[in-house]
Amino acid sequence: MKIKHKYIFLYTTIQLILLLGGCAAEVNNKAYDEAIGNGLEELRIESYEKAEEYFKIALEEEPKDVRAETLLNQTQSSVDALNLFEKEQYDEAFEKAELVQSAEIGSGYLESKMSKLMDEITSIRDEKGVAEQKEKSQKELFEDFKGSYATFSGENYEWPIDFLFIIADDFVISGYKQTGLYSSEIVNKTFDGNTLIIDTYAKEKPSNKEEHYKIDISFNDNNEKYIQFETDERLYPITVDDVVETGAGLLNDSFSILDDLRTYDERAKQTVSYSNTSFLKDYSAKKIEFARVWLNTIKNEEVTELNIYEEKAGTIINPYDDNSPVYPEDVKVINGAATADGMVVYSGNGDGTIDIYPVPSHWHATPEELPEIYKEILNPTTIYLETMKDEQVIDLIQKMNIHY
Repeated sequence: MKIKHKYIFLYTTIQLILLLGGCAAEVNNKAYDEAIGNGLEELRIESYEKAEEYFKIALEEEPKDVRAETLLNQTQSSVDALNLFEKEQYDEAFEKAELVQSAEIGSGYLESKMSKLMDEITSIRDEKGVAEQKEKSQKELFEDFKGSYATFSGENYEWPIDFLFIIADDFVISGYKQTGLYSSEIVNKTFDGNTLIIDTYAKEKPSNKEEHYKIDISFNDNNEKYIQFETDERLYPITVDDVVETGAGLLNDSFSILDDLRTYDERAKQTVSYSNTSFLKDYSAKKIEFARVWLNTIKNEEVTELNIYEEKAGTIINPYDDNSPVYPEDVKVINGAATADGMVVYSGNGDGTIDIYPVPSHWHATPEELPEIYKEILNPTTIYLETMKDEQVIDLIQKMNIHY
């Protein structure tokens, strides 16, 4: 009898242990299930931080659970993808979204959301590609317009140039020979078909600072290329040297623009009726100006060398006098190797003329005479620059030394 009671007690004990173990497992599974459910619910309302916390709890309950780990990784990758998308880092965002899509066990909601994000990124990439292609196409079209153009006072290329219009990358230089040229910034540039539309702003221009142009390229009956404005005015290609030879005044920043535009001189030379010949194409506009200033003022072609310096506005005129007045603007100083060769101090006006400051090459005056000399210097003489012959200009250029 005692043995029988012993077996009954052992059987009861085993049943109790199994019952308790089963209850513990049930409690653990319930915590896991609740964490997963809560995490999925937070995803649907796009509360990603809370969803992450719930999936971490699920992993604590079941450390080796593949689904909980997948959901956590999907959530983190989705957050990364959305943040990268907001920063317009589309390639990186696409890669993160792909990680969410490639998961085998996870959130269908996140997979659907990331699929839409990938479609949106693809659309943006396509639009960007089209825009880049369009921009490239417009750049290629704009190259056809760049260069120097002019109207003539009579027969094309046979009569003197009247109006100039120069198209560079970011600037337009325009004006009449007698009134000077102005540089205008291109503030907007578009195309309507093959028609170039540009808006410009000229900071230094006294009037009509803002201009709007619609320009087309065409050819006349003689196969001469020209550009045409809305007003039907036609302008024909010319070379940079033709621009310089007009004697029209150029602003200081125009010289570098003109030098860059020499690339397009060949177009002008290929025009059927183009008859001008210039030997100055290999020289900068600044050097041509210095030579012409010397030829128009000092007229000493026998000089063995020509030295060019620049004095900034505010520099004293007489270095030997502490009370000397200063130059009111930037000026150029050109002199020969010897004092007897001559010297000219001048500034350009932007209208085909220059102002000459009569600064003496030597200061032999007495202190009493200086005030009158200063007064004369600060009242410069204005002259119009003649273009002179190419061979005269080239001869002087070959003797130049520019010291600034």
